[in-house]
Amino acid sequence: MRMKDWDDFKTVLAVLRSGSIGGAARVLRSTQPTVSRRLHDLEKRLGFCLFERDVDGARPTPVCQSLQAYLERMENAALHVERRLASSGDGLQGSITVTSLDWVANWILAPILAEFGRQHSDLELKLITTDQLLNLSRGEADIAFHFLPFKEQDILMRKVVDVRYGFYCSEHYLATHGPVDGPHGGLGHFLVGFNDPTDILSNSVRSVMPKSNVILTTNNITSQLNAAESGTAIAVLPCALADGRGSLVALQLGTRALVVPLKLGMHSQLRNVPRIRAFMDFVIPAVRRRLGPPMGRRHEKDGS
Repeated sequence: MRMKDWDDFKTVLAVLRSGSIGGAARVLRSTQPTVSRRLHDLEKRLGFCLFERDVDGARPTPVCQSLQAYLERMENAALHVERRLASSGDGLQGSITVTSLDWVANWILAPILAEFGRQHSDLELKLITTDQLLNLSRGEADIAFHFLPFKEQDILMRKVVDVRYGFYCSEHYLATHGPVDGPHGGLGHFLVGFNDPTDILSNSVRSVMPKSNVILTTNNITSQLNAAESGTAIAVLPCALADGRGSLVALQLGTRALVVPLKLGMHSQLRNVPRIRAFMDFVIPAVRRRLGPPMGRRHEKDGS
């Protein structure tokens, strides 16, 4: 099989899994017109239709559905070959694709990866920002930093660091709304919360400030940070991100610190790849330094 043929069949597999051409384009980090054109060209070469397109997506034909198990075996074999070849080399060439959620990728990983890339110019580094866990077994990324658990059986997981969160607001907010009294559950105060009820922090936040008015929910830490700095509300922020910002103060509410472990995941076959080992040796200590103990200003008028 030619490499182009496998690229085309990877496209078919991505559409089968996502149920739409647009979804496949996101998985393949391509564009919808490109995916559509690849499918059209492949169907033209094969002489039959693989998908029925409609407003709801792309529905596979019976013939296409019968190919999925075979295509998945081809994918696993190709990935196995790629990982074996990568582990047999002794240099720092090739690519490393890293994924993480927005604030970890943008504020923590980006400068670290840029420095690692500067020191190893023969490497191609890619950073993908998404709140969803990419499938490491399918090669959607090589390394993931995330708070969610890695559920694939062939993934190695290690804790990188415990990430501390705290309640933050601006001096202007406190001057307008008064001190935040932890024992009263945030009564009379305004909070930016998390819009995913299954979020790791959601239950902890509501238990600390059950009587606060949640005026906005978001899954984006940058949005919460901006809301807090605007003086409109209290936000729950990573201490490493919020501490040291002159616009914010940390509230002492008499509760235990909110701590969530940041984990690293990668496929087990990558553990001995030289470029992956070098990446781990450089990046993990740097991440730990950036996410270390909080050092920010504490407010003295909040009942602490």
